[in-house]
Amino acid sequence: MSVGATTLRLDKDGNYQSERAWSETGGGFSLFEPEPAYQSAFPIPNNPMKKRGTPDVAYNGNPNTGVAVFDSVPFGGDTGWFQVGGTSIGVPQWSALVAIANSLRAADKKPALTGSLGLLYDAVQDSNGEMTFHDISNGKDGNCGKQCHARPGYDYLTGLGTPRADLLIPALRSLK
Repeated sequence: MSVGATTLRLDKDGNYQSERAWSETGGGFSLFEPEPAYQSAFPIPNNPMKKRGTPDVAYNGNPNTGVAVFDSVPFGGDTGWFQVGGTSIGVPQWSALVAIANSLRAADKKPALTGSLGLLYDAVQDSNGEMTFHDISNGKDGNCGKQCHARPGYDYLTGLGTPRADLLIPALRSLK
């Protein structure tokens, strides 16, 4: 799973407002790996050679809107809470979502989700047809050319989008 980054906006009460692709995220298509079957239902833009697109998904990664971490080891002479970001900050968040889904699957006597790439694409909609991802359709990364503009549907900056955990986890739980 590859994870892109967004800039997340919340209201004063911490409620989701909007997201845009973070200007320092990136993506594209593989020069070598063919497009997997699970991506074929999501047209990969500007991909005439039918190669794997990245990222698959995204998470809040802008250091200015990032996540809080506590560091008890002095960093620059300081300890305590820091706000951090970057594209790698989303990976443990996504791991946690899959772990939660797997704990629920275990309670249902279902096998754990492994190699979850294709499963994320299978869970884009829940059983009621509601989207389980926030589709990020604005923002750009100026470092990778015209292809790196967020757009509706799959794009090279945010993939399928960011998780709507309240819908995605039950959708992952219900997969066969």
